[in-house]
Amino acid sequence: MVVIERLTTLGLLLAGLAVYRVAIPTQVEDIDYGTLNPRTIPQIAALAIVTLAAVQLLLPAARPVDAPSPRGLVRALAVFVTVTLAVLALPRVGFLPVSAGLALALCLFMGERRLPWLILSVAVIPPGLWLVVTRLLDRSLP
Repeated sequence: MVVIERLTTLGLLLAGLAVYRVAIPTQVEDIDYGTLNPRTIPQIAALAIVTLAAVQLLLPAARPVDAPSPRGLVRALAVFVTVTLAVLALPRVGFLPVSAGLALALCLFMGERRLPWLILSVAVIPPGLWLVVTRLLDRSLP
């Protein structure tokens, strides 16, 4: 199982490098105004992924990793399908409804049932993100 864990981590490290070196430079536009460059946060996130994957790749696991259960694989597939459908719906439906629905679905997939957290995840965080991106950063969202 250690080999699979190492290969997965290596794949994550390479994906992080690809995002940092290819996706961000080609997909994020440069601007010459404002205090925050649109590339800053994605670059920090990509470098964090690369750094943490490198640490995980170099350090041995504290205990053996168990193989995922069939139920866990089905849940992971359901999350993947849900996120894929949300990405496809984003241009047609818009950011706020899709992000609220995705937040609710992910909370339920994780087993979160506490009403205050569900309300925060659905009714506060997506509009807050929308306000930050559209008003503070002056960027558009679908």
